[in-house]
Amino acid sequence: MKGGPMSLHADIKDQRPGRPSVRIKTVVIVRSAQAASDFPNHRIHPLTVAGRRQAEERRRKLGDVSYDFIFHSPLSRGRETAAIVAEPDSADETIVVSSLYPPDEDPRVQMMERLLDELGYVPLREYFAHGGEDAIMGIAREAHAAIAGALQSREWTDALIVGHGPLVPALGAAFCGQPNFVDMAFGECEGIRLRLSNDGAKIMAWESI
Repeated sequence: MKGGPMSLHADIKDQRPGRPSVRIKTVVIVRSAQAASDFPNHRIHPLTVAGRRQAEERRRKLGDVSYDFIFHSPLSRGRETAAIVAEPDSADETIVVSSLYPPDEDPRVQMMERLLDELGYVPLREYFAHGGEDAIMGIAREAHAAIAGALQSREWTDALIVGHGPLVPALGAAFCGQPNFVDMAFGECEGIRLRLSNDGAKIMAWESI
């Protein structure tokens, strides 16, 4: 992971006398784990042995979390990563979000993949400097809208989102409503943990994971 995290305070819930406590919702956004590269169709790349270990380590580090929602892309590596990190049997609802990686025919995806080929995995700001801001943030905002709509459908406390490449910091920026993550790039199975107010309208804190 490139870029430093903001401080995540352990006492987000204000317990001081005379002050109402603030209930917190948690959204974890992670990049998919390492996938095999010897498949002609990148959308069906399975995780490698190392990738499965990465996902298992991420699950261990996140702790014993029972997710109310799991969102992942339609790509095989996204689905497999989510299955290991979150153990979907313990989740209330698992949703495939097509806008977490739109079809390859989408010009925004073509732009993003061209920049990935040219630049590799670099901070979001570098993709923006090479003309990718509209494409990457457009996909991220579309995915955020779909996820936010699902989250508003009922009460929840913990949600997991598995995405890909520059869409991980871009999705964090979409949640925050500002470019907090433009100087960040995440490695395989790395990402962000957001702490939201109970109504989901305010980011209370965040950290890199």
